[in-house]
Amino acid sequence: MTSGLAEAWERYWHDLPTTPGAAPWDGDATAHVAEHVPLFEPYFERDLPLLDIGCGNGRQTLFLGTCFPRVIGLDVSESAVERARAGYVPDNVEFRRLDLLDTAAVADLSAELGDANVYMRAVLHQLPPESKLAAAANLARLLGERGHVFALELTPEAGDLLDSAAGEEEGIPKVKRVMGYGIVAAQWSDLNERRLLEAAGLRLLETGRVTLRTTDRLADGSPLDLPAEYAVATRA
Repeated sequence: MTSGLAEAWERYWHDLPTTPGAAPWDGDATAHVAEHVPLFEPYFERDLPLLDIGCGNGRQTLFLGTCFPRVIGLDVSESAVERARAGYVPDNVEFRRLDLLDTAAVADLSAELGDANVYMRAVLHQLPPESKLAAAANLARLLGERGHVFALELTPEAGDLLDSAAGEEEGIPKVKRVMGYGIVAAQWSDLNERRLLEAAGLRLLETGRVTLRTTDRLADGSPLDLPAEYAVATRA
């Protein structure tokens, strides 16, 4: 990522309480990745490693490890990776630091692993517009010839909802904590997820709309649920 954004994520994870659910996306896996697996499992060849990009503290990664033979959680924050490693980690799961915008590091990982599948939840949307295509191109490199990606991203409507909620004195405290580090959600301008993946040389096989549940709450106490879209894609 840009050095400033990578540093922001490192500070965020370093400062974040270790309480489960402290991050807005850190819900129980049964309400998150478990709902996504049926959408991409038919496409993912099981002899390929599965990369969870933006794994955070690894809660969702560990669930993926119950479904696939080899899973590697990757995050730009070393503090997040350390948290993920601190708990119980089965033999078929590991955690590493990786910056998706570090082309040399991505090339090294691709050379090491060969083709890979990718699960990526809400990563591209928070990158600056000028960095999105580079990230998508590196994602395509990781797939190789046989890999597939399941990419789930917040929509522009989610950004509008968050902006409105953030303007209220009460509500979404966990998202406001993220914003306090200069991290901005749902930055799409005129480039949406589908166009971005296609511009990186990926072929869309399936797309759809889902709801991204969070552990945060609106001012009236109702759950903060965000509109999102997903795409399953492979190299064109």
